[in-house]
Amino acid sequence: MKSAHGSLPDHRHQNQAAPGPAPPQCDVDHAVLHVTGELDMSTAPSLYRRGTAALSSPDVALILDLSQLSFCDSSGFNTLLRLRRRAQGTRGLALVAPPEQVLRLLALCGDDDIIPVHPDLATAWAETPPRMAGGLPQDGTQQQ
Repeated sequence: MKSAHGSLPDHRHQNQAAPGPAPPQCDVDHAVLHVTGELDMSTAPSLYRRGTAALSSPDVALILDLSQLSFCDSSGFNTLLRLRRRAQGTRGLALVAPPEQVLRLLALCGDDDIIPVHPDLATAWAETPPRMAGGLPQDGTQQQ
């Protein structure tokens, strides 16, 4: 599969979704990346590029739909943390239905209180506040 942000392996002949992030689904104040398959050292750079592109506008919140993520290695998890840091100057980052493995790692790192986690995309979309955790509040001051 060829995308604007690089090349991912073509797994369509195996009757399964291609690994890595799909192109972002955007509206005025949300960008959603659907991450499927494995998030590892071969797919993490693509997710980071697409995530930082979506975060290029300070008025857009990035929502990562991890409901179809089957595996996440340390480079994939590091990419999630890097995107969280990158999102601090914007409306923020939220995760949708991360696998148990990712939830445990977030808890171990103390990021489970910093990155909002939602059970499904509809909830994440509805509960994205004007300024998300890790972003700038509406008055422009940095949150503690």
